[in-house]
Amino acid sequence: MLKSLIDFFGCGRYYLRSNQDGGDFIIENFSDITEKLIPFLDNYPVLGVKSLDYAKFKEVADMIHRKEHLTELGLKKIQDIKSDMNL
Repeated sequence: MLKSLIDFFGCGRYYLRSNQDGGDFIIENFSDITEKLIPFLDNYPVLGVKSLDYAKFKEVADMIHRKEHLTELGLKKIQDIKSDMNL
């Protein structure tokens, strides 16, 4: 199923995990994240507790778009947000 996301979004890659217990769909191009993935997830919201992680993910994407990640303070804020995700 994850491999089909590559065709659906027209971007990303599938990586098999080293333990071969599944894999990951990863979008590396920032413009693909902001122009394809985020609009899709805004139209078809993530439900449950993962919606909190998505809100944080989107906040970080907005920070990167504003180039805040290039400052020490911005990078620290992103690291703090990341440490509070996937709990």
